[in-house]
Amino acid sequence: SVLLNRATQGLYPPGSTFKIITTLAYLGEGKSLDETYKCGGSVEEDGATIHCYGGEVHGTIDVREAFAKSCNVTYAKIGLELDPDKFTELSDTLYFGRRLPGGFSNTAKSNFSIDENDAGNIMQTAIGQGKILVSPLHMAMITSAIANDGRMMEPYIIDHVENEAGQLVRRTAKLSAGSIMSKTDADTMKELMRLVVTEGTGTKLDALGYDAYGKTGTAEFNADKDAAHSWFTGFATDGDRQIVVTVIMEGAGKGSAYAVPLAKRMFDTYFDE
Repeated sequence: SVLLNRATQGLYPPGSTFKIITTLAYLGEGKSLDETYKCGGSVEEDGATIHCYGGEVHGTIDVREAFAKSCNVTYAKIGLELDPDKFTELSDTLYFGRRLPGGFSNTAKSNFSIDENDAGNIMQTAIGQGKILVSPLHMAMITSAIANDGRMMEPYIIDHVENEAGQLVRRTAKLSAGSIMSKTDADTMKELMRLVVTEGTGTKLDALGYDAYGKTGTAEFNADKDAAHSWFTGFATDGDRQIVVTVIMEGAGKGSAYAVPLAKRMFDTYFDE
């Protein structure tokens, strides 16, 4: 496994970073972010129970606050309200189950699967668990599309080539893979991802001299509820400078405790250059 390219070939449950996609599905059905839900720490449907991480109780909150604070109960309820067919159509638009754009030869295909007859699976899917698997590269590309007003860009490794005299030989063209969401939805997701940083699970990225946006994730991967991957995906801007960062720390634990500080180090390094 040490030879596996985690960024392009690793497939992981995305945990709460997937709430970005669930929110896009919610917006696609014309639902309002002002809608309120009651979180008592857990929700049960047809014998299946979803808990908020650490048993946290969020009370009555709207969708903005639910996203910022990563409320599993609210998103499980949202999942039960969504049209499974439209959710699946959105996943296809976002390249789940398809080869990602770009020239990489061995990128893994992310997986989206939802069972409309299984309430437990629907709720798990909405919070990024269940049968959902995603590569870090794919999550970074979706995040980049949000930052780029809905346009997904093709990934590349080499920016340019110079000869020994420092003269430019070739520069990689920056190619768009097309729009995967409307500018309106991208702007809404920017607003929500900013709230994560200013008043939610990503406050370690607030007030650092640049504007950060993101979503944390804590993804369980086996029956041990204390075993979880730590996720963060987001972007930061400072004037004309901008960068997207997606972090997964295998088995590290809570996203806000581990992946966010690492993302902060990457942002800090980039903007300090």
